[in-house]
Amino acid sequence: MDWLNVVPKLYGLMIVCFTLLFWVYAFLMVPVESRWKLPGIAFVVPFIMAACHWMLATDTNAMAGYIYLQAAAVVVIGLLCSVKPRVMYSSKLLFLFAGLGVCLSWPLLPGASVNRSVMSNDVYLTWVAALVLLATLILTAMRTRKWSVEVGAVLLLLISNAAWCLLPVNLVILLALMQLLALAGLFKAMVNDTNWQLQAKIREACAVLDDFEKAVNLEVKYRVFELERAKQRLVDQASSDALTGALNKKALLQEIERLILARDKDVFCLLMFDLDEFKKLNDELGHQAGDMALRRLSKIVKASIREGDSLGRYGGDEFMVVLPYTPLSDAKIIAERIRKRIEKDRTGPPITISMGIAAYPLDGSTVSALIKAADQGLYLSKKRGRNAVSHVLTDSKG
Repeated sequence: MDWLNVVPKLYGLMIVCFTLLFWVYAFLMVPVESRWKLPGIAFVVPFIMAACHWMLATDTNAMAGYIYLQAAAVVVIGLLCSVKPRVMYSSKLLFLFAGLGVCLSWPLLPGASVNRSVMSNDVYLTWVAALVLLATLILTAMRTRKWSVEVGAVLLLLISNAAWCLLPVNLVILLALMQLLALAGLFKAMVNDTNWQLQAKIREACAVLDDFEKAVNLEVKYRVFELERAKQRLVDQASSDALTGALNKKALLQEIERLILARDKDVFCLLMFDLDEFKKLNDELGHQAGDMALRRLSKIVKASIREGDSLGRYGGDEFMVVLPYTPLSDAKIIAERIRKRIEKDRTGPPITISMGIAAYPLDGSTVSALIKAADQGLYLSKKRGRNAVSHVLTDSKG
């Protein structure tokens, strides 16, 4: 078989394979909104024409038929590439393009009445294809405004089409290779554009997912914060005195017990005090005045002790201050500071306190022993005329 007869068959097979590749990739992979969707789907036109001609063409009209096929494909696909279509892709267009491919294949049939006319005007068809490619090249360059694979591929197609009429027939293999390279460039441009759009969608989806995740995390953190705050309110309510905000009796005794059971067994002190003549204050000014006096007392004491110290309401007008890691000498200084501040306070009716001190382990090693020692000191302050701080040494060690 003469190689000039083999080349058209190979050239036709190349067109069949490439057009099928374009069409399948555009149908399966290219997004609907991509500018490559319609041109890619339109490759079904040259695929049908090439498949028909490859199977039915004779040796005498093979290359002329491919020139006609090439011109028809360039006109259809070139117009779709150059002019931004206003019609979105739909499955109906696929059948429309397939029907167009069948109709355009009619002149390629060996027995068709227009076959001879088409085959004899292959030069004019080549120049028609070249002009369409030139317009496509100009519009593509204007759209991209830079050199790209797409522009280079269209330029290579333009050169190869124009060369059909200028180069001798023995160089047809060179033109086929040029068109093969051009089609590969167009396919790469379509793949690059598709990948860019898919990556953009992925980035957009990731951004939406990140925003959603941040919103969920913020909502979860807010809910956790609300739960923790509600839990803390319940804990505070369970351990606090409603009137003064100090620890209630249960929480106060638990704090003393915690210090006694601590591993370091370090010294600490208790201050027990109450308002002098509190009953008289209630009787003369009323219970509301008495409640206000207790709140004043709690506020002054809280401002006079350290952050790690604890104020608790033991009962009625009796209060206790727990002073961790505090020796007796320092506890006396703190007690006197509290007493003087209360005595000098003028934000309400004048009030004073009587206070007793108990030191661990000097005055006892149990909660009850320490409270008893502090209460004895308080009683001694009352005997001394009130508004005083006292410490009574005892022999109780257990």
